[in-house]
Amino acid sequence: MGPGSSPQPTPHLNDFIERFEAAQAERGPVDLEEFLPDAAHPLFHDVLRELVRIDLETGWERGRPARLEDYRTRFPGLFQDPPSLREIAFEEYRLRCQAGESPSPSEYRARFGVDPAGWPAST
Repeated sequence: MGPGSSPQPTPHLNDFIERFEAAQAERGPVDLEEFLPDAAHPLFHDVLRELVRIDLETGWERGRPARLEDYRTRFPGLFQDPPSLREIAFEEYRLRCQAGESPSPSEYRARFGVDPAGWPAST
């Protein structure tokens, strides 16, 4: 850094989310990997979890729903963190219910080993 220059601001979780959402709005489907920080970045895991949730939602909204299994092969580390896995599993469950499907919370226990306690029953 030279004299008179200021340090670059440290990106926050919302910065990554905003860039991803803006790109989706402008270009349509985008590869979320383009918007992830380096794997060593302290926010990598949080950013990944949130971008997967957003990608799931926009996919369902645009008629190109993805299943969590599609992300498991690309991001296996996300599926090794029980709290994050529960969050993204609930997001898929919620979106499926909203789309008129009737998934069972117990299905998510069988598919991913998550505890669906407290999830609303699908209608």
